[in-house]
Amino acid sequence: MQGAVAINTLLRRPQDADAARQFCVARQSEALEDDAVTAAAYYRQQAQTTPAPFWLARAAGEAVSPEVRSDFPAPTQPLALALSAAIVQEPVAEGAFITRRPALRHPGLRRPMAFVRNVPVSALIPQGEAAQSAQDMMRRWLVHLTERDVGALLAMFWRRGILVPAR
Repeated sequence: MQGAVAINTLLRRPQDADAARQFCVARQSEALEDDAVTAAAYYRQQAQTTPAPFWLARAAGEAVSPEVRSDFPAPTQPLALALSAAIVQEPVAEGAFITRRPALRHPGLRRPMAFVRNVPVSALIPQGEAAQSAQDMMRRWLVHLTERDVGALLAMFWRRGILVPAR
């Protein structure tokens, strides 16, 4: 599907050709990383029963998971966007075309995030604003998202270190 959207963009919106190419390269890189992690898991499994150099050498690849907090911010906790997070222009699939949109980039995310339930992430992230409490941020998000989605999003942003205690 992603390839079809990219080709459609190349044919019908040549001004977005560079974005379509970057999008395809990024998705292919992700697929290669996934395959390497999966293969390494199989090699590790085999190396446990047959610890030959062939299996051991290939068992080295391992998924790197970001540090995850287990707690949750207090409702009145002032929060800010982590210094390692940024809103950047990224190629994204939007409908039948690849286009550039503001997206959240952070080491705790597998790829830049441009939308949350079809809401532009740039409308949800406090950029250059004074710190907001967790409850104020959630209240603001309720304009765009359901209560359940708001809670899940705050938890995910907090646990992955995208939102941090304000200083």
